[in-house]
Amino acid sequence: AVHWDGTKWELKKIGGQGGWACHTVFAFSASDIWFEGNIHWNGSTYTALMNGWPLMPNGDGWQVNKMWGSSSEDLYAVGNNGNIAHWDGRKWTKIESGTDTDFKDIFGTPDSKELWVCGWTNRNGRVAILRIKESGEVESIWDNQTNKEFSYYYNGQLLNTLWANGNGEFAFATGIVTRHSLFNKKLVRFDWVPYLNGWKVLVLGNYAYRIRGSNKNNIAIVGDEAMVWHYNGAAWHKFKELQYFDDRLYGLAVADNLIIAVGKRYSGLTSSALILVGRR
Repeated sequence: AVHWDGTKWELKKIGGQGGWACHTVFAFSASDIWFEGNIHWNGSTYTALMNGWPLMPNGDGWQVNKMWGSSSEDLYAVGNNGNIAHWDGRKWTKIESGTDTDFKDIFGTPDSKELWVCGWTNRNGRVAILRIKESGEVESIWDNQTNKEFSYYYNGQLLNTLWANGNGEFAFATGIVTRHSLFNKKLVRFDWVPYLNGWKVLVLGNYAYRIRGSNKNNIAIVGDEAMVWHYNGAAWHKFKELQYFDDRLYGLAVADNLIIAVGKRYSGLTSSALILVGRR
């Protein structure tokens, strides 16, 4: 991993000298950081959590793609083959999702009452959105093979990322942006932009890997070809000057005055790490 302390970047081995393979990180504070779900950093030491751990990469073999939680006593992890698990501060418990979708993202509302998951798999073309209830049960919001109520979602739309915007809805980004109401689970709408003398659906121009924001008036989207879009509450803006064919931006974090996007720059058979920093 690479860490920024406000002055310089520092490379770190997660878990000590030998290191652990990690695909995701989730931080509650500088002294409460999770890597891959089973490595915890308390500000001074790493701890490998094995108590009831259902996610071991060398155990039952599933990869953690994303984490989200309200605290270190309420943390969720999602991964490939429909896998979901919950950490309650003592142990991990696996949650049955009822699908084999490869989950790409998970996010919840600030009050933790609405927790949604989305993903897709190219094994069988399945695309799905799930809701994890407070009881731990899973509800299918949309599935292109079993629950096709919404014409806004279609088979070719690979749902890769979502974010709760704090305004009674979840925002999804693929090649377009959709807003899914929390009050009416059957209400979905597109984002629109001015065009000539009218309006048209916002088309991002590239595939989106991540959408994040600090509030409903400060949302960013990143993806293929170093695509970066920003929404200020009134209009969407694309930073075309950043676009580069060999770049991919996979990760994103947004604060009130700061955007951090991470990914790779591909060159032939090799690649190098890529970090973009945007300041207001």
